[in-house]
Amino acid sequence: MRISFFLSATFTSLFSFTVIAQAVTVNVHTDSVLSNFAVKPLGINLDYFMDDDKYLKPKRGWVDALKAMGVKYLRYPGGNKSDFYFFSKPPYERSEPTLARTGEHATGGRGSMLKDNFTTYRNDVLDFDEFMAVCRAIDAEPVIVVAADEYLVHYPAGSTWSDREQLLRHAVEWVKYANVKKGYNIKYWMIGNESWHKENENSSAAMYAKDVIDFSKAMKAVDPSIMIIPNGNNETWWKVVLPAVAPYIDAICVSNYPFTNCGAARINVLEPVNIAARSIEQFIPAGKERLKIIVAEYGPFSWCPGGERSMFNTMGNNLLNMEIMLRQLEHPQVLFSAFWNTRWIDDGGGKWAGFDALDKDGNFNANGYGLAAIGNFIGNKMVKATGSSEDLKVFASLDTKKHRLYLYLLNPTDKSIVIQEQVLGHKLRSLKQSWELAGKSTEDTKPVWREVKGLSLQQSQTILPQSARIVEYVIL
Repeated sequence: MRISFFLSATFTSLFSFTVIAQAVTVNVHTDSVLSNFAVKPLGINLDYFMDDDKYLKPKRGWVDALKAMGVKYLRYPGGNKSDFYFFSKPPYERSEPTLARTGEHATGGRGSMLKDNFTTYRNDVLDFDEFMAVCRAIDAEPVIVVAADEYLVHYPAGSTWSDREQLLRHAVEWVKYANVKKGYNIKYWMIGNESWHKENENSSAAMYAKDVIDFSKAMKAVDPSIMIIPNGNNETWWKVVLPAVAPYIDAICVSNYPFTNCGAARINVLEPVNIAARSIEQFIPAGKERLKIIVAEYGPFSWCPGGERSMFNTMGNNLLNMEIMLRQLEHPQVLFSAFWNTRWIDDGGGKWAGFDALDKDGNFNANGYGLAAIGNFIGNKMVKATGSSEDLKVFASLDTKKHRLYLYLLNPTDKSIVIQEQVLGHKLRSLKQSWELAGKSTEDTKPVWREVKGLSLQQSQTILPQSARIVEYVIL
């Protein structure tokens, strides 16, 4: 089915001045499927320091917030903090969070959450069994990151850290506890976090490949059904790692922060994903059909000089994040993606608030609203949708079971755009509902999520500046 929409040209914008928008034609090709998914491929990274409600005591509980967000994959215990986290300690009979490394400089600057000379937790943290209870409450897939690297880093005096054998034993015991003793049947196990990072000094791609092989053998000896997932970020890394680990892995993962490509004239928001896809095809061609790509972390953030504005939770950054999210959904090799993150340890006086989908009371920040907007309106297939202008970002998904078509329209400009539907091969039955997330400007940190009522197939829709519109159609 090919559905066309015509977007008209002259009107008054949200900012109360008349602007002229170019005419834009939007085509939705429901017979051109880009990707399929059985489970909604949206997830989020947790922060085990912050996400126990006993710590923040939010007005809206964490489980209710995640339900409202619509995410179906939860990555635990988080990112870099995973590399100094043990779910328990010998004899590994219960969930008891323990530091795999101690000392201010060995715990990644998380000193505000530790006490006793950075050797114990200051507050109650989200333990593994509590995490699994959340997964079951919202019917989400758990994604585990096991501490596996940084054992070669030379930390300063006063620090302690686990050696390779201790890290390996912990990973094995975690699989045993989770899937044998508790029957959680966890599938996704990531070997370390961003092991390619410069902070993992004295290591190399070859060393990491050896770690992945040894961890995979030991962990699968406990449960052969689990999926082992290594990480990488460039072709030089993958060229060494992939051929060596191919028989021992079941997917690969990347971190997708495309705006850290400093100085690039044009940003490809899928570049880390595309690098991984090309690397699979080039270095292990036989794995192309078997190995999927998981986006373990993503966001619109930039660590480039002058990129501080990207750290704020604004409508402009949220529209960038929604574009990243939707383009990842379209990629046929992406299994799922996990936004970074629920809540960072602190907001740095506002500087780091862009990382947070949730505020301290469990309310959505701008990025959280973007996640929820797509999480609550998505089908089981992404289909081809194009626009005649890059000013309007256009995406679509199809729910073949409920007979729904979802159209996603992102307008990051300062102009409104009016949609007048012109359907070819009339197979739309009705316009069921339309919602928008709108900000007053690109810097707005409190966009409004609201239903647009009283619309029909024959009625035009105005897409406001700095807004995202989602339209749900009933199809025949």
